[in-house]
Amino acid sequence: MQKLAIASLEASSLRRRNKRSRSEQRRLARMRRQQTSATVGSTSEDQQKWQQVRPFLTVNDHLEGPVPHGSCGPKTELESLVEAAIADGDFEKAEMLSDHLANRQFAVKIADAFAAKRCAEEQEAKRRRDYVKRQAKLPWGFEAKERWQMKGNM
Repeated sequence: MQKLAIASLEASSLRRRNKRSRSEQRRLARMRRQQTSATVGSTSEDQQKWQQVRPFLTVNDHLEGPVPHGSCGPKTELESLVEAAIADGDFEKAEMLSDHLANRQFAVKIADAFAAKRCAEEQEAKRRRDYVKRQAKLPWGFEAKERWQMKGNM
């Protein structure tokens, strides 16, 4: 009987330890994925692209007021899932969903930054074409004849 109690006590502590280590394992795996994704994509070419796009990340911030427009609208499915997970007390799931939501929003911001960079490059190319077109024209216009060129002097 005593051996059975000790075995059940060890099993319950092992379950708690495994449960704790699983959450820690998930957290460590998430951190490893983030680090590997950061190191895999960190070639010099990617770094140059990132440095070129970085100024365009906040290009549309002047259009937003002190209150974001989306806060008054209906919640997305992901936002409602986060709130449901918090209400259920499943904070790990809520944190995972929140990270996913933040990553999605950052991806949208990066896509907008690339679009703004592309637009700026197109505007600069158009400006250069217009400048060349203006320079190609001769700067000659109508000039009045000199006095010695008039018909009366012939």
